[in-house]
Amino acid sequence: MKRILVILVALLAISSLAFAQTPTLPDYRKDGKLNGTWTCDAGKTVVRGYSGSPWNILEIRLAQGDILVYMDTEDDNQVLNLLYFIKDNGSSEAKAVRSTEFDKVFAKRAPMAFIWFTNNDGWSIMEDAEDAPNDCRKK
Repeated sequence: MKRILVILVALLAISSLAFAQTPTLPDYRKDGKLNGTWTCDAGKTVVRGYSGSPWNILEIRLAQGDILVYMDTEDDNQVLNLLYFIKDNGSSEAKAVRSTEFDKVFAKRAPMAFIWFTNNDGWSIMEDAEDAPNDCRKK
């Protein structure tokens, strides 16, 4: 009986640690400042940049209705963490994903926006709009 109790306590501790480490998105549309909106991929992809404290977010809306979200968190202007999320069309929650999964979906479904994103180191595309491919336009 004591052994079962120890195992249950260990499982609860492990599950609570896993839950605590799951990254979540802030309510960036409500709490952030919209820095710009661009359309790419013949108008099929919309990229919006938001900033708040202590994060910057790029929201990439794909033609199929899915949303990709790239977030960096900052402390004293030093990037601490890069996080990637995918929100499937019809889902109410965005799920955290690895950068490789994010890049795979992004490159396949929004190729021009992906080229712009990768050539400009993510967030800096909001600052370097003149470097956008001919296909990406500021709204």
